[in-house]
Amino acid sequence: MLTVTFILADQNKEKKEQEAMMMELPKPGPELKKLDFFVGNWMADVTMYPSDFAPGGQSKGKETMQWELDGMFISMDYLDLPSDKKMPAYKGKGFMTYDMQKKTYRSWWMDNWGSASESVGDWVDDKSLVLSHQGEFMGQKYHEKFTYKILDQNKFHFQIDQSKDGKEFKKAMEATYSRQK
Repeated sequence: MLTVTFILADQNKEKKEQEAMMMELPKPGPELKKLDFFVGNWMADVTMYPSDFAPGGQSKGKETMQWELDGMFISMDYLDLPSDKKMPAYKGKGFMTYDMQKKTYRSWWMDNWGSASESVGDWVDDKSLVLSHQGEFMGQKYHEKFTYKILDQNKFHFQIDQSKDGKEFKKAMEATYSRQK
């Protein structure tokens, strides 16, 4: 009888330890902390270059980036403020995180043009995060690279490069973001 009591007590202890481990949520690690820089309210000076998808031009934009879901994702809300009143405002929403299982940064973006994409990538140096994806828009396949380059504590440069074949990339858009205080 004493042996059965010890076995049951040992099993109960093991079960409680497993439950405690399952209840504990993951904590943001150093990879997620690298994204802290982007949190805030930003104004952007945007240059679009002519492409198969859009005409060229200049505009201003504003973006709010904030931590969500217990610091595991950054949400991004973007609104383009076109100088040409004939053009509708471009609106986008995205999320960015570090995928601990796949050991890569991931970003999801969707906009009022009806496009949606998922990108993956990594920091190529201390100041530059590069994400990429392949997709299809308006019946055309393409490759895109998104580069976020930190210029100083209150500025970053964002650039989109596009390619039809994944080899020769052409600048499609660039913007300089300034932190709003």
